[in-house]
Amino acid sequence: MIDAVQSVNQNAGTLTLEDVPKDICRAFNTRQNPHWISDVKKLKDHSDYIINGIRSNIGGVHIKRSNSFEQLLEISEGAEFVFLSGGRGYGKSSLLREFAEYMKDHAPIFCLRTEDLDKAHLDNVFSTIGLTSSLSELEAGFALMPKKYLLIESLEKLLELQNSAAFTGLIQFVRRHLGWTIIASGLDYAYQQILFNFLQPTGVHCSTLVIRGFADEEIQYLCEKLESLKLLLTNDSIKPLLKNPFFADLAYRVVETGTQFSSSDGEREFRIAVWRDVISREQMRMEGMPLKRKQAFIDIEWYMGYQKLNSSCLIKFSILLKLHEVTITVKNRVNEQNAIFLAASQMSLLLFSWQFRPISE
Repeated sequence: MIDAVQSVNQNAGTLTLEDVPKDICRAFNTRQNPHWISDVKKLKDHSDYIINGIRSNIGGVHIKRSNSFEQLLEISEGAEFVFLSGGRGYGKSSLLREFAEYMKDHAPIFCLRTEDLDKAHLDNVFSTIGLTSSLSELEAGFALMPKKYLLIESLEKLLELQNSAAFTGLIQFVRRHLGWTIIASGLDYAYQQILFNFLQPTGVHCSTLVIRGFADEEIQYLCEKLESLKLLLTNDSIKPLLKNPFFADLAYRVVETGTQFSSSDGEREFRIAVWRDVISREQMRMEGMPLKRKQAFIDIEWYMGYQKLNSSCLIKFSILLKLHEVTITVKNRVNEQNAIFLAASQMSLLLFSWQFRPISE
């Protein structure tokens, strides 16, 4: 390409598509691959499904994390791999969604879940999605674009995969093809293991951005937009929980049911209210948690605390075993799958709230 530009017109003329040598045109002609356009659409649809499933507001209010977003834009310009690290519920995935929505009009951007990478070869990842082209064939169509992005959600799950070869292949692919940047969100506990075991051995240029909780002014803004949260600002025990976006969302959902907290209420009363009003939804008999499933989840919670399980694999396994034992009553539901989905949603809330619940209570 450089030779063609230098030799086409040495008198500073204009190079047009009609003047480009045919061999160069063929190299970047996506029509040679009849599946390219449909494959890109499939990959984009898969990405949109993941991105659109990420919640980015609390009660309809979106808190812009301007500082973190600007840092991400700056870091992603030069790094091959960006790791968004932080605690549970701190808004890492929400920042990924904000980045994707901003960048979609500026550069190709795609998204995968970490579970998608549980394959023996990188091409298997994309064939499972339904693509006919390999990643290298897809890359040929983007070769002249200076920046391309691939987002990966929940990278801590990489430590649970049966096969990490596809992820290693993905890192090697990024190193071979200029312009690609991977941005992955992951829990802070997994960062060191992923860095030492997967990233450093490949020599990939990696940067880290730590995502923290809401600042005081962001909490103030949220409470101004959501009047029902204002009373929590005067509670010295519950107010710190609002720094975590996930807990702030739980707090909003609790107070919207009519529950009020006194100045003497603390985390214990907050946990009880989350269980009653959000998880089991005891005030709504039609949509509340059936008693058998409620008892099963309580048993699971006690079992996890007793065993002091740290492996999410074992936690998931114990949950599945218990759910198979419990008869899920399906009443006023469209079908049994909807009921199971509701159970899974309630279970995820339980697991999240369990992380700060003393087992003695």
